[in-house]
Amino acid sequence: MYQVVKRGDWMYATEVRMPCEIFNFSGQSSIETYAIELEEMRSYDDISVDRTRLCFEAIRKLSNDFSCWQHRARTGRPPVEERTLLIAFLVRQHFNATFRNTEGMLRQLSVYLDIDTVPDHTSLSRKNKEKRWLIIWRRFHAYILSLLPKRKVIIATDSTGYSGRNDSWRETDYGIRAIQDWVKVHAAIEVDSFLVLSYTMSKSKVHDSRKFGRVWNSLPENVVPIRSL
Repeated sequence: MYQVVKRGDWMYATEVRMPCEIFNFSGQSSIETYAIELEEMRSYDDISVDRTRLCFEAIRKLSNDFSCWQHRARTGRPPVEERTLLIAFLVRQHFNATFRNTEGMLRQLSVYLDIDTVPDHTSLSRKNKEKRWLIIWRRFHAYILSLLPKRKVIIATDSTGYSGRNDSWRETDYGIRAIQDWVKVHAAIEVDSFLVLSYTMSKSKVHDSRKFGRVWNSLPENVVPIRSL
């Protein structure tokens, strides 16, 4: 190893011998082990850096493989493709974005996501309120579950309520919930992954026991319950 030293207006190259001990890796048995650990760290970093890209790739693949069964009229203005709406709603949920921000992201990624026409935020908000999307979400949820392998699961069943109030379901008194206009969701959850396996909705005054059988009978065919909580 050579070191350059400046003396006045002249530059001198001086040979410097480095002790071999500084190249030893403390705690490592060999250079191969160190290289393997670096490779594992690099793989982890690549996944962390590409997490968003991998998410968009999964959304694109799932939306391409999923059939929306959309009917198209022969005349009139062509409707927004339901595949585009599905991508938009998945992007919005993943990034917890507003409809305006969702529209902006879709415009930036329209080529990558293979979207011909990006709907504006008003159209996204209006489509999100349609009852048809309740059916599509149910079918898409079942499609996602069907892609998972067959496995034994521990299932927890419970319910929770949703409304436009400032106070949440847990913060509201138990006796008051039944007389208010809550939407109650009864769900079966896979304990290990916290994955929703099946669900049904009712009014807030409906007791959990009345919906337990329907939730249990709607479990995917690729799960084998070994315990129920």
